[in-house]
Amino acid sequence: TLPENGEYNSGKIIIGDSRCFEMGIFEHVYDLNEYAVFAVWGGHFVEGRGFNILAEENLQDIEQCIISQIENKGECIIYLFASVNDYDYTNEKNQINYDSFVESANKLKNFKVQSDGKNYSPEIRIIGFDGCIETGDLYGTPAEDFNKYISEYNDTLKEMLNISGYTDYTTVMDIVGGKAGFTLDGLHYDEITIGKIIDYICERE
Repeated sequence: TLPENGEYNSGKIIIGDSRCFEMGIFEHVYDLNEYAVFAVWGGHFVEGRGFNILAEENLQDIEQCIISQIENKGECIIYLFASVNDYDYTNEKNQINYDSFVESANKLKNFKVQSDGKNYSPEIRIIGFDGCIETGDLYGTPAEDFNKYISEYNDTLKEMLNISGYTDYTTVMDIVGGKAGFTLDGLHYDEITIGKIIDYICERE
C-alpha cells in the first residue's frame, strides 16, 4: 500500500503471504479504504526459504506505515497472518516455522514510535491459516495429506504465542465458521472467504 492511498492511514495493517495479497486485490476491486496491505506472493517468515515477508526493504515500508498510522490515526493494529508456505504437512520440521513466526511478531511488536511525547507500539492480532481444498490433489499432494496437521499446527502455534504474551489469536476457520473456501487452484481462498475475513477485521474495534 502506497502512502498516497487512503487506506495507508486507516489504523490497520495486514501482513502475510499471497492470501493477504488477495485481500489487497479485493480492497482495490471493491474500492475499500479499510486497511493497508504488505504481502508477499509465495512469502515466508522463515529466512532463507525464498521471498521473506519481513525482508529489510519490506520491513522498512511497514515501519513507515506504522509511524504514519500512529501519527495520523493515533493507533496501529497489525493483523499478522501465519503463512501456509511455512507449514510442513509431513509434520517433521515445524519447530523452526513456529519460532520464526513468533520472532517476526516480536519484531513488529517491539517497534516503537514516539508521538506527542508518548511511546507507542503497534497492537498485534494473529490469524492462523487453513490448508487447502478438502478433497482432490494440491499440486500432486493428496488434499487429505496436506490438511492432516493443520489443526495441530494452529494449536501449537497458539500455545507458543501465548507463552510469548500474544493472546489475540484466531484462525481463518474460526472466522468463517468451518472449512474455508478455495479458488480453482485449491490453495488460495475464494472471494467468499476473503470477504468474511475482511468483515471480521473491519468490524473489530
